Amino acid sequence: MRFRPRRWPGVLAGAGLALLFLAVDVWLVRRIAGRTPDLVSLLLGLLGLLTLPVLAAIGYGLYGLLSLAYDMNRNRLLIRWASSEEVIPMGHVIRVVEGSQLLDCVRWRGMRWPGHMIGRGEVEGPEGVPVLSFATEPLRRQLLLITPGLAYAISPFDREGFLAALAVRRQMGAVQQVLQEARHPHLLTWSLWGDRKLWWLILAGVVANGALFAYLCWRYAALPPLIPLHFDRLGQADRIGARAELFRLPVIGLLALLLDGVLSGVLHPRHRVASYLLLGGAVMVQVLLGAGLWRLT
Repeated sequence: MRFRPRRWPGVLAGAGLALLFLAVDVWLVRRIAGRTPDLVSLLLGLLGLLTLPVLAAIGYGLYGLLSLAYDMNRNRLLIRWASSEEVIPMGHVIRVVEGSQLLDCVRWRGMRWPGHMIGRGEVEGPEGVPVLSFATEPLRRQLLLITPGLAYAISPFDREGFLAALAVRRQMGAVQQVLQEARHPHLLTWSLWGDRKLWWLILAGVVANGALFAYLCWRYAALPPLIPLHFDRLGQADRIGARAELFRLPVIGLLALLLDGVLSGVLHPRHRVASYLLLGGAVMVQVLLGAGLWRLT
């Protein structure tokens, strides 16, 4: 039997947030396009980039809301959210607590908006267990399924029907033993997410590439409209071009960083050292491009 929460308020609120950030991005692009490259335009560009992870998180949250469901049989309750599943054996449900009884006892963390109550928390006091929230209603309208060591906050739209179905299935008893577990997409279980060395190398590459853009924006206004872009063996300029062509160097560095980042992520589970070498090479590319950019300017 499948129960669903009330989803559309959260979907509409999330879509409104996404449109707001998209409007900010459009405004930033228009401001940048109307300026000569400088540090202010760089800062505006960085601000626009910072909105991209937020937009991705909102998009994933919307996908999760649209797929959120509580599937129940006599063996287990299965909570589906996005590409993840939480399996709760019926025999592990100690009791069901009304959220209204815990209004001052639960502390939440994570990205939440009206109609999107997905995240983690902890029940303080006698319950004293971590909480995973898969709800679309405020805490006062949620149900908390308490299991040994963990609680699940849910908000089925047909609240009474859910409680009745749960009581019947718990009384019937399970016919098959299942494990209490969380199932996540393979991508989220990759070893690279917990590898600090890898992320330090990625951070070094991002900072180095950002420094290329920052240096060029700082120097751009002082450069003549036409500058030498290539020199022969004797050190004589043999190619003249517009100063805007200098942006090709940091763009090349960015593409190299993205390509090596993807390849290192693919190689990391089996060839960790190779992934380090790829990212280290991407950092060196930024250094070499920086030396060339300094010479040209």
